[in-house]
Amino acid sequence: MTKKNTTKQTTKISMEKEYAIAFLKIMDKRTDHLMIMQEELLKIQTELYHEKWKFRYVSRLLKQVAPHEAVTEDELEQQIKDTDISDA
Repeated sequence: MTKKNTTKQTTKISMEKEYAIAFLKIMDKRTDHLMIMQEELLKIQTELYHEKWKFRYVSRLLKQVAPHEAVTEDELEQQIKDTDISDA
């Protein structure tokens, strides 16, 4: 069994120097914007996490202090239905 010399075909993209520089400047600017957006997204996600945590904490406190009060929308709707049924 003999090895055959196989040549890999590669495609070469040729472009003018000015075009390549302009392309790299655009990519650099887009990369900077992407990094800024990722930082802002992280800040927003962190704020959302803390807001959810605060809501869970306050809702647990409310359930301890006043267990008959509705905390969620579903609980409120159920209370409304129960009062409508008892009023009728």
